[in-house]
Amino acid sequence: AKKASSASSSLNGKVICFTGTLYSMKRAEATQKAKDAGATVAGSVTSKVSILVVGAGGDQTNKNADSYGVEQWTEADFLKALGSKARKAPGKTKQDDEADGAP
Repeated sequence: AKKASSASSSLNGKVICFTGTLYSMKRAEATQKAKDAGATVAGSVTSKVSILVVGAGGDQTNKNADSYGVEQWTEADFLKALGSKARKAPGKTKQDDEADGAP
């Protein structure tokens, strides 16, 4: 799999946890993309987690992240770090995908 250069610089070596519902991809896909970018994916928030990606309904996990001082990202922040856009972005064309380096 081809790794995006922006993802490898911003996610490489980070410990990421996902919470709530993600809209642009399933949790397994998000986990794999994070791992492909060099991150470790945690199942729960601990003091070792660098980034919490917050989807819909992740309120309790947010409180845990606050207590550990974990950086919290939206799903859009995660996609931006991967160098990709949400699948349902309006007006996106095949040329945009090719410009982003997507197959």
